[in-house]
Amino acid sequence: MNRNVVGLDIAKQVFHLFMMPDGKAIKRKLKRSELLEFIAQLPPSLIVLEACSGSHHWARSFQKLGHEVELLNARYVKAFVVGNKNDFNDTHTGHKCRGNLYGGTATEQTYGEH
Repeated sequence: MNRNVVGLDIAKQVFHLFMMPDGKAIKRKLKRSELLEFIAQLPPSLIVLEACSGSHHWARSFQKLGHEVELLNARYVKAFVVGNKNDFNDTHTGHKCRGNLYGGTATEQTYGEH
């Protein structure tokens, strides 16, 4: 089964998304208010984000919608960046390096963890 993999770069207001369903690259720029609605319309997917303080909140939200989430440690992602650093390149990198990292994933935190 080919699972849809979504690379997502999160920020305060604008989110950048990269996915390749059927081998065709799709890049999207979504506002904060549009993100959950867009993700809810996707078939169950693997969503890959770089681990940061806000990523844990989004990981829980996406899991409630039936998606699997993988948080990538920034130290391990940097080696896969190609070209200039920008938000779309970050999403493509997350999409590309998924599964190629050795120990580069993080677990999501719940509210009581520090």
